[in-house]
Amino acid sequence: PPFLMDKQLILACHFTGIYDVNRNTTLKDDDYSIVQEWADSIAALKLKGIIFHNNFSTETCLKYQNEHLAFIKTDHNPRFNPNVYRYLVYRNFLRTRSPAPESVFVTDIADVVVLNNPFIHPFFKANPGALFCGDEPKPLQNEWMDAHSAHLRSKIADYAAYEATFKAAPLLNCGVIGGNIEVMEAFIEK
Repeated sequence: PPFLMDKQLILACHFTGIYDVNRNTTLKDDDYSIVQEWADSIAALKLKGIIFHNNFSTETCLKYQNEHLAFIKTDHNPRFNPNVYRYLVYRNFLRTRSPAPESVFVTDIADVVVLNNPFIHPFFKANPGALFCGDEPKPLQNEWMDAHSAHLRSKIADYAAYEATFKAAPLLNCGVIGGNIEVMEAFIEK
């Protein structure tokens, strides 16, 4: 679609056939329902989203591609965890796209919806050199984080103190990261 050249893009990857550690299962191929809420949220806000995938059939892509959503088929390298590999996909896309977009957000896809247009938010516009991270409507101290952060407490000496200090702060969601192209290219490269 022509919007692949848009100045503001939201990118996400959906790989199947690989064990998903977050869901304790292997996601089925060609199941659009897994990404539908994300895609619907992109369209509702009139944003431009790209799904990089290894699993959707040509028929599914043609059925759901529209003025807000594009599909780009890509292989998954099984040497990499999909959560890591997606950054290689984003890096390669941004390196080869000319002209580069002005701003990009990369998000998880199966459990994320876009609630607001981040590109028009005054805070985003006023801080062009910042890296933006999504958040959750809950504090850092919550049942899920308490259960899932044991490994961080055992590996990072002052993590428990960090948790205590910021327990009431909003829970950041690293599944939603964005900024201007210079910030994002540097972030993705690292």
